[in-house]
Amino acid sequence: MKKSTFLATLVTLFVISVATSNYASEGFREKFKLENEHLLISVGENNLFTITDKKTGVVWHPDPWAGTTGEIRVTYPANLFDKQVVEKKTRMAIVDINKAREVVCRRKGAWGVQWISSGFTMEGRPLKGRVAFEIKLARDKPIIEIELTELKIEQKNITLKNLHFLPRWFSLKLGVDTGYLVVPLSQGYIFPVGDVGLDRIDWLSGNWGIGQRAFSRADHPYVSFFGMVNGDSSLTMRLEDVYDTDVQVHGNQVGGWRKPRISTVYPIVLPIMGELGHSRKFVVEVIPHGSYVNMAKRHRSWLKSIGMYKTLKEKIRELPSVEKLLGTPIVYINPGFLKTIKAPGIDPRLTGSGKLTGKFDGIPNMMRALKTEGVNKAFVMIWCWERAGGGFEEPDHWPPNEELGGLKEFKKLFSRQLRKEFPEYIMGFYNIYNDMYDDAPSFDRGKITINKDGSLNRSGLWHGGVARVICPTQYRGLAEKDFAAYLRELEQLDCMLYDNFAIPRECYSPIHPVTRAESAKLKKDFIDWTVSKGLITGIEFTRDWIAPNIHYCDGAVGAYGRNMRNVMHENIVPVPLWDLVCHESTVNYWWHWNNYVFSPTYVMNRQYTWMDMVLQDILCANPGTWSIHPEVVDYWSKIMGQVAPLQSKISKSLAHVEMVGHEFLERSCMVQKSIWADGTEIYVNFRDKKFKKGNIELSPKSFHLVGSPELPELKGAMVEGFRLD
Repeated sequence: MKKSTFLATLVTLFVISVATSNYASEGFREKFKLENEHLLISVGENNLFTITDKKTGVVWHPDPWAGTTGEIRVTYPANLFDKQVVEKKTRMAIVDINKAREVVCRRKGAWGVQWISSGFTMEGRPLKGRVAFEIKLARDKPIIEIELTELKIEQKNITLKNLHFLPRWFSLKLGVDTGYLVVPLSQGYIFPVGDVGLDRIDWLSGNWGIGQRAFSRADHPYVSFFGMVNGDSSLTMRLEDVYDTDVQVHGNQVGGWRKPRISTVYPIVLPIMGELGHSRKFVVEVIPHGSYVNMAKRHRSWLKSIGMYKTLKEKIRELPSVEKLLGTPIVYINPGFLKTIKAPGIDPRLTGSGKLTGKFDGIPNMMRALKTEGVNKAFVMIWCWERAGGGFEEPDHWPPNEELGGLKEFKKLFSRQLRKEFPEYIMGFYNIYNDMYDDAPSFDRGKITINKDGSLNRSGLWHGGVARVICPTQYRGLAEKDFAAYLRELEQLDCMLYDNFAIPRECYSPIHPVTRAESAKLKKDFIDWTVSKGLITGIEFTRDWIAPNIHYCDGAVGAYGRNMRNVMHENIVPVPLWDLVCHESTVNYWWHWNNYVFSPTYVMNRQYTWMDMVLQDILCANPGTWSIHPEVVDYWSKIMGQVAPLQSKISKSLAHVEMVGHEFLERSCMVQKSIWADGTEIYVNFRDKKFKKGNIELSPKSFHLVGSPELPELKGAMVEGFRLD
């Protein structure tokens, strides 16, 4: 986003600088400072810090709520302090590490700070423990390295849950600051505060403290950084230990009586089997005149520098069939619904009547309907094919469901004969090895991830009932029998899609204990094992640490996938962080429950239709996500025939090209531009009315592609499908 987009005048800049400087100086008395030509770190007598961006004058100031550098969450038995309590549940307490018996904050050498805290108080009682970290300012760069070296609680029956590290250390205050959070959840989004040139409800009403809904959320980051922009300065924090770190987001939260309403994002340090385990490193970089695009580009470079980035070109060299994935729309085919939508809470309008309306033998006819309409290439992903129906009695998948036609008809979908008819189609199916349902015939608590308290880890309540999380040490054992059958019975199996693989969990089983880092390695090893069978492999949702191992992502597009449903907030603005970082590394699709056919969903307080989703995919050069079943195939095959070939062409032309920029072209956020390393520019108008600015003119619901060395200039507008100009 251009500088001019955020700041209307130089007067605004002056006001911001004065406001932030005055705010930072209130009650802050400097004890000592570290300084280079870029940054000034002031350490106060209260052992808190301010950071001044010397290039812009913007001051990043300390926690405006509690004035703390950390908050430890601990748990303890409900009857620990009151023996009359009979409940067996645990309780949680928050421990402020600044309110300790001893707090030492001192200079370490010319460029460092050492911070030590010990002897805490928990709900009025003493608590033995210690936290230590060091801060080091680079000599000649706007970079600060932070290393957490100690974190321990030394009291019986009190368990370390996590550390909210440097909470609200960097924050944006409503009515004072002008900028936005950069949040690495789902595709990515920004959360604006003040007038940054993007209109949202109540931004410009002057009623800064009222009418702004608040939210709070913690999650495992999709890309392992976050950031903020304030006025003409920005900063980003890189999480170098991504497996054991979550990200906490607060939007417009109030911290107490007379406290400012703030928006902030910061790391949550997770213990390793109850202890720190090893030191944790975080790298803060201050970027004058920076944006979410600058942050994404820096993160991409860092991933490459540590060998954690693999391009699709490299993956194709390892498995040539991956090339067939480029520019190929995914089509989820539910052959006949069987059980899947009989569970409460599933809207039948999204999926059909709920009756068994088709079988495996109807899938080739649905594919023929697509091909007749001009869809000559597609990635057919079959779901709800399993023995007991989709999402039931997992992980007992095999053999295919008898009511749908059984193995005899299922085999025909992966036959050489069908491949001859559809040479450009890729065939695969959805598989679950993350969940084990209580009613699965093979249910075995010995295979399940065990929580620290001895309970079975639970992923949720889904169609088939309660699902327990399988320990990744068990994946291979469960899968090997299935894969022997897959590869024996199916002639032309191309692909595999796994369920939510990208969240590492600890397991406290005495037989197969694993840390999160070990869990992540086992997951990556399992993906590699699948690829070694010659299968194109993807996962539901994704993270940057597993992107080198997979070929495609189910759920990398859209900031409003499953994990964002609790953050439906008018101030959130989706931005393509994932594509800015990983576009040339993975082929990216919407989550299968968030495909075009299951729209509309709601984004930015408005209905986000399948047409908007198509335009979003064109903006990011992604190939498209569809779903068909027997009741809707006639209608959607005609639309797909109009849309998919053009999407495929654009997506394939940019599959190996880096997205280098993204901009909003007007205040509503509804006109956007993506910029690519080969000179391609894609303009998209999501509005229902015409857009004209300078020499840029876009029809309602349209796109315009220019500058491609591979494609001619392309224009298109949405009606029922595309109208090409």
